[in-house]
Amino acid sequence: MPETKGKYSPIPTLSFLKNGGEMGELIRKKDWASTAMGNMEHWPQSLITTLNIILHSKFPMFLFWGLRLICFYNNAYRPSLGNNGKHPFILGEKGEDAWPEIWHIIKPLIDQVLAGGEATWSQDQLIPIYRNGAIEDVYWTFSYSPAIDESGKPAGVLVTCTETTEKVKNLLLLEESNDQLQFAIEAAGLATWDYNPGTNKFTSNARLKEWFGLNNETETALGQAINLVADYDRVRVTAAIEKALDFASGGNIDIDFCITNAVSGNEMIVHTKGRAWFDEHRKAYRMNGILEDVTEQAKSRKKVEKSEQRFHAAVNAIKGILWTNNAAGEMEGKQPGWAALTGQTIDEYKGYGWVKAVHPDDAQTTIDAWNKAVAERKTFIFEHRLKVKDGSWGHFSIRAIPILNEDNSIKEWVGVHTDITEEKEQQQILFESEQKFRLLADSMPQFIWTGNAQGNLNYFNEAVYKYSGLTAEQINTDGWLQIVHPEDRDENIKAWLHSISTGQDFIFEHRFRRHDGEYQWQLSRAMPQKNAVGNIQMWVGTSTNIHEIKQQDEQKDFFINMASHELKTPLTTIKGYVELLQSYHQNSSDNLLITSLATINKQVLAVSRLISEMLDISKIKSGRLSYNKQDFEMNELVNEVVTEIQLIKPGQEITFCKTGDTLVHADRERIAQVMINFLNNAIKYSPGSNKVKLESIIKEDEVIISVEDFGIGISKKDKDRIFERFYRVEGKNEKRFPGFGIGLFVSSEIIQGHGGKIAVKSEPGKGSVFYFSLPLNNKG
Repeated sequence: MPETKGKYSPIPTLSFLKNGGEMGELIRKKDWASTAMGNMEHWPQSLITTLNIILHSKFPMFLFWGLRLICFYNNAYRPSLGNNGKHPFILGEKGEDAWPEIWHIIKPLIDQVLAGGEATWSQDQLIPIYRNGAIEDVYWTFSYSPAIDESGKPAGVLVTCTETTEKVKNLLLLEESNDQLQFAIEAAGLATWDYNPGTNKFTSNARLKEWFGLNNETETALGQAINLVADYDRVRVTAAIEKALDFASGGNIDIDFCITNAVSGNEMIVHTKGRAWFDEHRKAYRMNGILEDVTEQAKSRKKVEKSEQRFHAAVNAIKGILWTNNAAGEMEGKQPGWAALTGQTIDEYKGYGWVKAVHPDDAQTTIDAWNKAVAERKTFIFEHRLKVKDGSWGHFSIRAIPILNEDNSIKEWVGVHTDITEEKEQQQILFESEQKFRLLADSMPQFIWTGNAQGNLNYFNEAVYKYSGLTAEQINTDGWLQIVHPEDRDENIKAWLHSISTGQDFIFEHRFRRHDGEYQWQLSRAMPQKNAVGNIQMWVGTSTNIHEIKQQDEQKDFFINMASHELKTPLTTIKGYVELLQSYHQNSSDNLLITSLATINKQVLAVSRLISEMLDISKIKSGRLSYNKQDFEMNELVNEVVTEIQLIKPGQEITFCKTGDTLVHADRERIAQVMINFLNNAIKYSPGSNKVKLESIIKEDEVIISVEDFGIGISKKDKDRIFERFYRVEGKNEKRFPGFGIGLFVSSEIIQGHGGKIAVKSEPGKGSVFYFSLPLNNKG
């Protein structure tokens, strides 16, 4: 049924696709007749109008249309999908299939719009998407609005959006830099302040509140603080703030003024220095700075000395030193931190003399990077080796930022050298450990691979390259999916993303392309490596060639299918003759004859059941196992099966504890087949007990049927695989309890085919409880 509704009008021309760019061409060429949308000739005018708007808009737009929320988008939206991602495959796909990784986030928004017809708005929201061959953290500002059809009702959801990832990341970096600045200033014993022009809120640390006599509230209005400025300075301070909030001024404030304490009435002279921060629209969104008491120069100097000691103690605690350079990048004046670290005197480090302390192999690259940062007026971030005072070489990370004048020129550079020698040594140890791992992995014929916490594969052993014939560069460029068979890729991605999002082990069978073009089956397994708090650090996986096993499995399935069909005809003939003989001799006094015919009939039924199970396996493999569902009482069926088993096994004591109404909608014969299998196994694997306990329990909207025996039990290793096809428990009991491992596999498929669950609880020597659940038919 087409994904459109309303009045249809044949489209005389495809003019709405003209000048629609790449997406207009893709829409025109797509075979819509084979999709849920149907021929374009029958699309409603509302859809055509909406697509016309989207395709000719320069703003990124996306459309979910119809009951299946079919996907359309324009050229402006195309870059958001990245490379090696969803484009162009999601065009015409159902929304749920196109966006599985975020469907749980966006589906409620879509439902909200479709239900109420009102638009939604989300700003700078984190919505990770799959693009560029991996899941990426992407921030969006977007609106969902209804797309109205001819009936006046929402027929789809129009998404207008823009990606704000870079903006959000920049804001986070600015916040981080500001936090570092706040820490340094607080450690220096100064007061700090922060002003939000959007809310007119003024925040400060405890020291500033004490100086001004403000209360302990987290935020105050800016005017409350300005009112405490002396009358003769208030206009000047207000003008300086307004100027700093103007982007053209450079955003800096640097001024002395007098304040009056609101509680004590005492006056003090303070010096404030700060700057405003602007967004991409040149609008100030934040302004912060420091405040210094300069009333008494002597007290000020003591405070500064004390704050410097505290600051240097904090810097030393992180194994770092503070230094300053002039606007040209030259070191001048007293640099106690640098001198204490390197042993250089002022004559040795002044100008660019500090480079002599840098390792010769790092000196030129340091100079080049430093000159580039000075020329571009950008934050300098670097790593190099320094010769410290005791003559040894240490590894240091450097971060330096330019301090600007009011005219936006560089006043000086403030930098920190942080000792990372221990971290580098640990990295070397980790590198050597990784090299050992790679050497071991490369010596193995099995495929070994690893991925980061986000699921991006970052290592393959030599066996992968040898098998595929690809180089590391080719796999890094075009992705690892290129060696996976095209028919297996979608399910592969879905299973891998599920493991990444849930942390569950990854187990998947797929085909890999060999260097000669042949595809062979592989069994891939991956487990997450977690840290002490349970966070995933990386994934380690293997892929094992199971091609021969797969071929043998197919041959086995073919033989079983053929043998089952060939055996069924003669067996049916035997059964017919046995039943004829039983009817003919039903009043015979020859007990031996009657018993013999009954035994033959019993064995024929057993063989028939085995053949039916083998045929069921064939149907399961080919997807042809069908169900004749009807409404019936589950408890009545259980009673019938128990009666039948007790006639065959008169020595068994089978008890059934049941609940009330248990109406289900299912295939009665198939469910009976599961019950018979459970009961036969319970009797078969309980040689020392003749008791079997059945129970039916209603839990929420399902009925749970359990069969408990008091027999030999099952080990944990076997319990995890007991429902696999042809699985047999290995060991001494294999001959004692013969079978093919078919019944439980078929039972599992039947229950799952009804939307139910099947499981077992067991311990060796303590018996087993097999149980399954089916949905209740509450509408029966």
